[in-house]
Amino acid sequence: MAIVLGCLGFNSLTALADTYGVRHFTTPSGNTFCIIVNEWPKPSVRCDLKEATFTPPPRPSADCDGAWGRSVTMTIGEDPAFHCISDWAGGENLFVLEYGDDTKVGPFQCSSRVDGITCVDTTTGRGFRLARQSYEFLR
Repeated sequence: MAIVLGCLGFNSLTALADTYGVRHFTTPSGNTFCIIVNEWPKPSVRCDLKEATFTPPPRPSADCDGAWGRSVTMTIGEDPAFHCISDWAGGENLFVLEYGDDTKVGPFQCSSRVDGITCVDTTTGRGFRLARQSYEFLR
């Protein structure tokens, strides 16, 4: 199946992602990993940084286990937020979203740029920009 998918080209892969509702990708730097899910339990997007040099907001509570300040999640209709994570959205042999390219699954569109990844809920305009040096929540 991997050979068939590779022969289909980007537009076909986009159609497959839209059909099955999941896209898992990285940026050319290999520092940012994202996954967009169009279904269960609600459409959402999550992006994780391998390395970050910015100062994140304070950890929300002492029972926030795992890494803090490197993972942003947003569910449809909600604001983006940092989350404590014990896993990460990284992986091997992921689709590389080249700088200047966009990808969309369900209501979420992510854009890869040299200055970071930006993901937006197209139904509300809310979103986030995440990069090694900085982050921004778009509300």
